[in-house]
Amino acid sequence: SFVGNAPLEAQVEAVARLPQDIKVTLDPGELYATLGMDGIAPLLERADVVMPNMGELLKMTGQRTREKAADLLFDLGVEAVVCKMGAKGIMTYVRDGRSHKNAGGTYGTKVRGDTVGAGDVANAGYLAGMVLGLSHIGACYLADECAYASIGGHGREAYPDKAFLMDKLKFARAMEGHRGSSG
Repeated sequence: SFVGNAPLEAQVEAVARLPQDIKVTLDPGELYATLGMDGIAPLLERADVVMPNMGELLKMTGQRTREKAADLLFDLGVEAVVCKMGAKGIMTYVRDGRSHKNAGGTYGTKVRGDTVGAGDVANAGYLAGMVLGLSHIGACYLADECAYASIGGHGREAYPDKAFLMDKLKFARAMEGHRGSSG
């Protein structure tokens, strides 16, 4: 998110010019969440996946529960809502009614290092999973594992690398095959 109306208008214009077959994700951040759904409606209406933290999700939608907030976003056409909940993990809601909580490694019971950027690393893990063909559930697992790894040190020193990603990707694919999940 950028501060001010001009950057928001530029983002709305850029998203409007994208071909419909291009997937759009949105992490509203605190600034855009504060604008509410009406304030960022053109972005939300074009978003396939919305990736707020829990506070942003509730603030943006004006709802008291994640489920009701996700339902409002589904009404706009959003396919999945990835709610980052800090030490409680990541909850992914999918428009078809499925939901999945992955609290496996996420943030664990004790923060081992620096949490700055963990949400962004979770986003990157989720997007990598989607690009590499995982379902929303598999991508949720990958996001969770990446975020957990990122807090193992300070700054970027513990951020996941390609080897980490490929190792976790193997497990996510095996997990999806076991569950028979798709999408």
